[in-house]
Amino acid sequence: MARRDFSGKVILITGAAGGLGAALCHRFAAAGAHIAAMDLDATRLQDLVAALPAGTLSIAGNIDDPPRARPPSTRPWRTSARSTV
Repeated sequence: MARRDFSGKVILITGAAGGLGAALCHRFAAAGAHIAAMDLDATRLQDLVAALPAGTLSIAGNIDDPPRARPPSTRPWRTSARSTV
């Protein structure tokens, strides 16, 4: 994968606590992105988020459940960055 700068971008990764999802979270975070990690397994998601940069958004739930799919508006980066990937 070619190296790109994702500084200031927000990346929503579903299935984040699984192998591929976790790898993508780490890869995009290393490229400067803000991560919104979503997974059904809240315990594994919490472990993943603890290993990612501060400010990573954790969303325990299913993307098909609209109220759970909306991140809280209290995150400071949510107002200044847009999901682009």
